[in-house]
Amino acid sequence: MLPIVQLPSEGRDFWIWGDRYSFKAVGAETDGTFSLLEMTAAPGSGTPPHLHRLEDESFYVLEGELTIYAGDQRIAAPAGTFVAAPRGITHRWANESGAPVRVLVFIVPAGFEQFLMRIGVPVDQPYTPAPPTQQEIDAALAIAGEYQMEIVA
Repeated sequence: MLPIVQLPSEGRDFWIWGDRYSFKAVGAETDGTFSLLEMTAAPGSGTPPHLHRLEDESFYVLEGELTIYAGDQRIAAPAGTFVAAPRGITHRWANESGAPVRVLVFIVPAGFEQFLMRIGVPVDQPYTPAPPTQQEIDAALAIAGEYQMEIVA
């Protein structure tokens, strides 16, 4: 396996529900051990409550403040905060601030990044960042089970 080097402007970038995801390492490059992405979350964006059956998902906030709900906890996570959501725990994140938030997201083992890339739009294609449409949400829900992700009502 070769070293993985991604300079600040490098990565495979996608718009996912109005947020920018830059994939810095994916399973194909890490022998499936992990994936790493940098997410820039727009004010007001977030995910529904969900859990992963196969992966642990961790967040390291680089800039701004992200709110993470994990289990019964509400965590206000300013820059410098690390939060790990082990597989099987219901969690979600939300940008409840009025400014974009930059976050590193670690996924162990790799694999779930493939779901994210499937529901995303490559940044080099025409796209106006906006909250997800019902069609986009329905498309994501239709394939979530393929990635052992469960949306929790």
